[in-house]
Amino acid sequence: MNFKNWMKISENEDKEDKLRNLINANGLILFFQKDESMFGCPENSRIAFARMKSEKDEEANFSAINLSSDEPAQHIIQFKDLDNLKVVDMEDVIGKITGK
Repeated sequence: MNFKNWMKISENEDKEDKLRNLINANGLILFFQKDESMFGCPENSRIAFARMKSEKDEEANFSAINLSSDEPAQHIIQFKDLDNLKVVDMEDVIGKITGK
């Protein structure tokens, strides 16, 4: 393996470790894709998401962290966004972001 390939693998492992640390530090348990971005959210947002889906509460919203961004930032997800969300597994999120 040449140095360039080793550096690429090392960068991906570092990115994966940082992403897993971000997920664990924020208690993210629900993951979804909106457009091309991957998001994660904690338990209280998962509960709000479930209420929005089951009760059709058009006034409800919840916050989620954009994990695809170089600088993860919180976003507010509203009822009108639900049709554009695709719930995904944490490992799928990590794979898509790190390219593994």
